[in-house]
Amino acid sequence: MGGRVRRADRAPASTTLWARTLQVWPRLTAFGVILVLFHLWKRKGEGLPAVLLLALAVTFVLALGWAALSRLDDTRIGKAAQRHDPASMLSMVAGGTLLPAQTAQCLRAVIACGPEAVPLLLRCLDRQATFPELTNPVARGLGKVARSTPALRAGAAYCLGELKERSAAAPLSQCLSDPDPDVRSAAAAALRRIDVAEESA
Repeated sequence: MGGRVRRADRAPASTTLWARTLQVWPRLTAFGVILVLFHLWKRKGEGLPAVLLLALAVTFVLALGWAALSRLDDTRIGKAAQRHDPASMLSMVAGGTLLPAQTAQCLRAVIACGPEAVPLLLRCLDRQATFPELTNPVARGLGKVARSTPALRAGAAYCLGELKERSAAAPLSQCLSDPDPDVRSAAAAALRRIDVAEESA
């Protein structure tokens, strides 16, 4: 295997459209800049269409917005990690808007909380569960309650596997029939880690 890490053994990354857009946006920005520079070179700076200038300006503004949002998420993750607050970190994972590195950072912080995070992680595996403690204040004010998402279930499975939590074996086995492939993959990897821990005990 040469040190390669299997996808199932890594922290699950968010696959929502917003998260994918955040990942791709810097490349789109670079592409827009290259396109405008190529046009300038071909035309020797003459007759640059206003549309291209507008497109470049919009791309630049959106790129700045992307960077600001990413920094804001980093700040929120750092504060939740300092408080050892697994509910806040799992709430961000459930939202599905984090970049892969941010999701991994959140899950590592949840794992660092140790056994105190286990009851909440076990509940997160239930597709029918609701989570008042994971609901953001705005949604709570509108009478909405956070529900289980594939990102949340996959993240919980990963954390339970890393914690080698034996009591999670049964709910993780049920996750093997989850409709989402990322959840099934994370559950299978977690069960392997728990089995290995039991064999070496």
